[in-house]
Amino acid sequence: MTYQELCAFEVLYDAYLEARKRKRKKPATAQYEANVLAYTDRLSHILEAKTYRPGKFETFYVFEPKKRLVQAPAFVDKVVLHAITDNVLYDAITRSFIRDNYASQKRKGTHDGLGRLKWAMTDYYRKHGNADGWVLKADVHHFFASKDEIKDSWTAWDAHAAHGDTYALRTKIAQQVGAIIGEPLQPRRKITASPSVRQLRRLRQQRRSQPQNPPEAPALAVRPDGIPPWE
Repeated sequence: MTYQELCAFEVLYDAYLEARKRKRKKPATAQYEANVLAYTDRLSHILEAKTYRPGKFETFYVFEPKKRLVQAPAFVDKVVLHAITDNVLYDAITRSFIRDNYASQKRKGTHDGLGRLKWAMTDYYRKHGNADGWVLKADVHHFFASKDEIKDSWTAWDAHAAHGDTYALRTKIAQQVGAIIGEPLQPRRKITASPSVRQLRRLRQQRRSQPQNPPEAPALAVRPDGIPPWE
């Protein structure tokens, strides 16, 4: 997806629908939803003009299952992040995941995880004839609060997003993340595709833009007069 396609009204509206899930009772979400058509149209023009600037993070603590510092972006920034993540980053990142990674992935919900766990337990019993296997439950201490982990996450995100005309947008997000960790971050320059890849992309875009004509019905053979229909 090109940057111009990312700025389209339809793409941003779909991103809004994803961003509002399980958050419709929050005041910021309700305010955006009350003026969603005007806000989405304005956001589209701002992104096209490259004048978009991320807002400040909302900082608060959550205490379940343990105390954790949360730095949440504004709702409009969540819409932009969903547009980038769902249309550009998702396929590029999830290709490297193992089968049993279920974090925020399509068609990998709780039931899929329970089904895989049941399969693993059954497979262990068939191989060893007992149920003495172990399940490791672990957590990385202060993973998201670590400065190095934030930098590593940003570097990976920026590497996958460095396609098309996204440098100006990624520069503004880098300034926001750098202000949190107290260290400047430099986004990658645009990754230029080879001529063959660009030609392939143009062909795909042309195919998408061409109207799909329905297949023609096969011509029926004309039955000569005097022959009964059952012969």
